[in-house]
Amino acid sequence: MSEPHQPSSQTSQEEHHVYQEYMAATSNLRRKLIQKRKHLKLQYGISSFVFNFLTMVQVIIGAVITALGPSAADHMVAITVLGAINTSCAGLLALLKGRGLPQRLRGSMIEISKVLDYIQDTSLLLKYDKSRVPENGIGPLLEESFQRYASAEQLIEGNQPDTFASGIKPPVNANATDAEDGHGQGPATYKTNGKGPQMDEEMGFLDGSRRT
Repeated sequence: MSEPHQPSSQTSQEEHHVYQEYMAATSNLRRKLIQKRKHLKLQYGISSFVFNFLTMVQVIIGAVITALGPSAADHMVAITVLGAINTSCAGLLALLKGRGLPQRLRGSMIEISKVLDYIQDTSLLLKYDKSRVPENGIGPLLEESFQRYASAEQLIEGNQPDTFASGIKPPVNANATDAEDGHGQGPATYKTNGKGPQMDEEMGFLDGSRRT
């Protein structure tokens, strides 16, 4: 009676092994993505607060200067000081806008979240959906994960103001194709070139071979 259960038990163990192997192989990448997202979230929160604060200060100062207009002769010093502060706020706002802040940080955070969500979704599918377990190992899934990470890094680097100022264009993944639906939603997928992921030792891979 126990023989019919042996293949099922063995298959279940193999599937669980594939899940554990994928989680172990992407552990460093997931940790790096989480840290980067936290860092970007902090920067985004600070820059958003500064941008909104300067905007409100500029509006209030403008209203005060307008109210002092009829009696400008009696408040020349105050109007001059408020005008200087207003000009400083305008300059800081122009600097933030020129650096693409805070929207650029939010876009970078979204790109990092997309890669992290893909890795987490893939791990859940490997754990609970038997049909998702590849027959030839987790190599293609790992390659897809690292390709998405590399493409996200290229996109973030390409959005840096210094990149535009220097006139240097970041390398573009020629094999990247957008798998979004007609409404511009959904994660992008990337075609591979048949080679393994070119990752540094920190990610655990180098020239497509897993570090032992």
